[in-house]
Amino acid sequence: MSIPEHPAFFDVQFQNSSFFRSIFETAIDGIIIIDQSGRIQMINASAEALFGYRDGELIGTNVSGLMPEPHKHQHDGYIRNYLETGVKKIIGIGREVLGLRKDGSLFPIRLAVSNFSLDGQAFFTGVVHDLSAQKEAERNLWYLNKNLEKMVDSRTGQLRESLNQLNAINRNLEF
Repeated sequence: MSIPEHPAFFDVQFQNSSFFRSIFETAIDGIIIIDQSGRIQMINASAEALFGYRDGELIGTNVSGLMPEPHKHQHDGYIRNYLETGVKKIIGIGREVLGLRKDGSLFPIRLAVSNFSLDGQAFFTGVVHDLSAQKEAERNLWYLNKNLEKMVDSRTGQLRESLNQLNAINRNLEF
């Protein structure tokens, strides 16, 4: 679907909270919006499910609660540093990190962070993609490769032994 270039479309559609809410809530990936103090202002159902929380349970809490150490205690410092210096270390760059579920379990995620300003206040949007299935597939592929290497090594050893036996037979036949 292409978006019409007519400015009225943006005025009507994107300022319409039900339109925005529909997009926000139906996104497959988790979306978390925090303020400059690290407090969660909005979180979609996908993010809540990924981290194992119920509807609205995370609103107002510090997003660092979704992170393991050392990031948990360093996160607010990351925000302060950005607000003071303007130097982006994570913003605009996707990276793989671990997420911390409510039950204490860790899981791999791809995190993309962006920032925006509204009424003079800084906000940050984190888009979270669960990498658990991808990482499991990578582990399975690694194990399959290791098993294949072992089978190839074993078969190569068997073939060498057979070749050595044939060479010995040939030498005996030559005498």
